[in-house]
Amino acid sequence: MKKLLRKIAYSLTILLVLSACKKDEDAPDANTEPFLATHLKFDGKNDFLNVSGPISGVTDFTIEAKFLTKSEDTGYRRIIGWGGFDLEIVDQNGTIKVYYNGTWKTTTGTGIRDGQWHHVAVTRDATSLVVYLDGAQVFEGTGVSIDFDGLMAVGGKSSGGETWKGSIDEVRVWNVARSWSEIRAAVNTELEGTETGLQLYYDFNQMSSDTSAIDRTVNEHDGDFGGEGSDNSSDPSFSKQAQNDVALVPV
Repeated sequence: MKKLLRKIAYSLTILLVLSACKKDEDAPDANTEPFLATHLKFDGKNDFLNVSGPISGVTDFTIEAKFLTKSEDTGYRRIIGWGGFDLEIVDQNGTIKVYYNGTWKTTTGTGIRDGQWHHVAVTRDATSLVVYLDGAQVFEGTGVSIDFDGLMAVGGKSSGGETWKGSIDEVRVWNVARSWSEIRAAVNTELEGTETGLQLYYDFNQMSSDTSAIDRTVNEHDGDFGGEGSDNSSDPSFSKQAQNDVALVPV
């Protein structure tokens, strides 16, 4: 009987361990001890990240980010906003939209509120703007005139509002319009921060106790949580996940 009871207890222990391992890796971390994070999480209420100092002297550019969301909320959910240029997620079944020249442009990039990691890139070359989702072109516009006088924010407006609900990783800003092949080749590869043309790079591979995002380039565009640079309930939080690879659209 004792042997049987020990076997039952052992089996229950194994089941509990397996159940714990299957929990959502992107769920809030119950452990309050600092850990090495892999990405930044936003609650969709009041979290956002302000980039310190305007990124100036940029005409042609590439902006990239990985993101994950399962949100079913309506309204604008912003990934990145920069001066007169905004890249946002909206409530139309998870459709990527871009805003420039004072108007919204709807892309064909849909189906992204599935709880999986996705990658978005926007390039501007002279007066042409192209949007890529998971390595496939989903929009092209011409006659692009963009004002970069304003500050940049991740996960919401620099003044607050339109906050992202989910996770964001691998935020990159380049002062060149990268090609389709260059973008695809580096989607699931972390950078060094010294690559030619790279103006800002957040990999969010930091300790969870940190209260700002570190720019891995020499430009020191570190990000302040909530624009305040202090730890409070409106700050996004560092989180970790076993992997965040994006499934690229086949060529």
